[in-house]
Amino acid sequence: MSTVTFPAGVGGDGSTVTDDANGTTGLGLGGHLTRFEPALGQLVAIAADTVTSAEAADTSEDAALASFASAVAEAGTYATSTTSLSIGTGTKSPTIQTGKNFVVGMSVLITDAADATNWMTGDVTAYNSGTGAMTVEVVAVNGSGTKASWKVALTGPALATAKVVVNTYTANDSWTKPAGALWVQVEMLGGGGGGGSGRRGPTTAIRGGGGGGAGGAHGRWMFPAASLGSPITVTVGAGGASQVGAVSDNTNGNAGNDGGVSSFGTWAAVVGGSKGGGGTSTTGGGGGGQARGLPQAWGSAIAGTSEGGAGTSGNAGLAFANALSYSSFGGAGGSGGSGAQASSTADFDGYAGGSVVSNATYGGHPLSIAGGAGGIASSSTPPVAGGSAPANVTMGGAGGGGAYYKTAVIGCAGADGGTYGGGGGGGSASDNGYNSGASGAGKAGIVIVTTWK
Repeated sequence: MSTVTFPAGVGGDGSTVTDDANGTTGLGLGGHLTRFEPALGQLVAIAADTVTSAEAADTSEDAALASFASAVAEAGTYATSTTSLSIGTGTKSPTIQTGKNFVVGMSVLITDAADATNWMTGDVTAYNSGTGAMTVEVVAVNGSGTKASWKVALTGPALATAKVVVNTYTANDSWTKPAGALWVQVEMLGGGGGGGSGRRGPTTAIRGGGGGGAGGAHGRWMFPAASLGSPITVTVGAGGASQVGAVSDNTNGNAGNDGGVSSFGTWAAVVGGSKGGGGTSTTGGGGGGQARGLPQAWGSAIAGTSEGGAGTSGNAGLAFANALSYSSFGGAGGSGGSGAQASSTADFDGYAGGSVVSNATYGGHPLSIAGGAGGIASSSTPPVAGGSAPANVTMGGAGGGGAYYKTAVIGCAGADGGTYGGGGGGGSASDNGYNSGASGAGKAGIVIVTTWK
């Protein structure tokens, strides 16, 4: 026997019909003559109730969306703050205007007033409308640095949407592990080495150009989030500073400066590019050696590293092959500066800095980045800085171009390396009576920490 009841809660009257010969509910033995039409009416009533409920739900949803939009636009849920805050996850305490309508549990977006690409989002955990003191538990961010001019506004639920948190560091800072973190990837580049400057000497002797600085190394690690502490100090390797040329007669050039180490606490690190040597009376300055990522670093993690390109030696005045320094992911080395052979005043052009060369793409960006062009003696055209990687991508920049040598003039300076971690070019030699060329600087590295929740 089959039984159908029409519940009152969905538009029915609570009655029941059956397919037997029951004298009260049955449709058999002629029961359908009196019960079928009412049963059909009950089906229509329930269907009408369903439509009414759906329309009410739509109306409620529309009202909720309108209310949310109104709240976002309303002055009571928009504020500004001049509290100095570092971009990062965890507890942030901006002071905003008093008398606002923020309450615990609301999600807010905290945006840098000068650059909307810098932001933090999280849930309000406290707000004192009398003092303006607010506490927000930040779960997702973009950008880096410390800012002191913010816009604070109501937004959609932060905790429900934050699945990947990316922290980009181009200066020293600290990383705070987001709540609910599962895996953490750390990717970084060391700073590029600075080139060396050229020798200043008599035309009867060799005047060597300065060597190019090496590019910073690249490394990538993956950690189980549970293995990491918090907070962790993030160090971004500085670029090796440029070096002044020789300012006295019969003086060798100055060696450059090493690029700095980039590190993630005591868990991972990559070295910076080594410096280029100064030009001497016997040879051009040596190029900085290849920078190698530290194997496995210090943490228990899945790791991978690649080398930064070596800088090339400075020219002692002999023709030499255009020995570019290539690199994949790591920064490329700078080219050595040009010099002159003993008893020679012939001009020498500089050579291009090392390139980052690959047929692959990385983060949707092409990997090939050209080294900076070398200086041209005939037109006194200075060398060009190395090409830079796309912003906020852990890909090495190209090396700076090497300086040209020209007799009886002030020496030409080497060019800077490219962002991030490119090595600087070497400065040119000069004749006595003229300062030799200064070197190009290496560029700072970068650290990017990606957290999966």
